[in-house]
Amino acid sequence: MLTVQFYKTRRPRVQLECHPPSDEHPLYSAPRHNKRAATRLVTEFQERRADYNTGGNSKRKLVTSYREKSLHLAWRLQVHGPLSPKRLRELTGNSRAAGMLQRNVYFWFKRVERGVYELTPAGEEALRQFAHVVTALAESPLSKPV
Repeated sequence: MLTVQFYKTRRPRVQLECHPPSDEHPLYSAPRHNKRAATRLVTEFQERRADYNTGGNSKRKLVTSYREKSLHLAWRLQVHGPLSPKRLRELTGNSRAAGMLQRNVYFWFKRVERGVYELTPAGEEALRQFAHVVTALAESPLSKPV
């Protein structure tokens, strides 16, 4: 562990506080790697289009890849009106659109009839709350209508 102390009139001072334990140390154990957790984390970042989360914020909901995809579906429903999961899949390129609509994790979607979904008032509020994400989705070349 290193500590750095900054001064007004002279150069900063770096001091070595302690060394990491060696492999032979009785209390040291090598970190265990969780392949499943690492794969899920990498997948999360690969599926995002951009980073909408700013550091240092609290009491704000994070924009995960799932929320980003749900916002994309909600935005398409707002623009086009009630649609089928198949049409939403074509418009968004999201292969899991049907499952997301059926699970309805955020309560943004409502089944109007068999195979047709529309946006709920909670979904419209989410589109206002995450307007910066929706704007970026609307401007994306991947979001242009088919």
